[in-house]
Amino acid sequence: MSPSKPEVPVVGPRLDDVQAEKLGRKASALPRFRLMPGMRVRAGLGEWRGWHRMQDHWSNPPGDDLWPDLRDPATLGCVQALVRERWPDARPLKVNFARQWVIVRTGRAGVVLDCSEPQDTEAEALVAALEAAS
Repeated sequence: MSPSKPEVPVVGPRLDDVQAEKLGRKASALPRFRLMPGMRVRAGLGEWRGWHRMQDHWSNPPGDDLWPDLRDPATLGCVQALVRERWPDARPLKVNFARQWVIVRTGRAGVVLDCSEPQDTEAEALVAALEAAS
């Protein structure tokens, strides 16, 4: 008898291409957002049209119509770092019973405070927290 693989719970729906672009554009319009090395970005115009990985040596990123791919784990980590610039102890939390994500931080006396409203995906919760931090 072979051991069975544990079932990996899916928390909320995955972002489709349209949702990912909409959320990426929303994030890139926020005052606290900035492109960081390692982010996967989509350039929408010009000769650089397509997907690119941000490089730290780019003084001018490719294209002028860029938005981050918030389905990419490295990009999500960068957005989480941007949220933590405002709230150093902020962390994503999966709320199992509601199958949603919220970004929380620890306040005084260990009280847990939310930085975002519950969202269907971790990416949406991080953008909501970044928006609240702005």
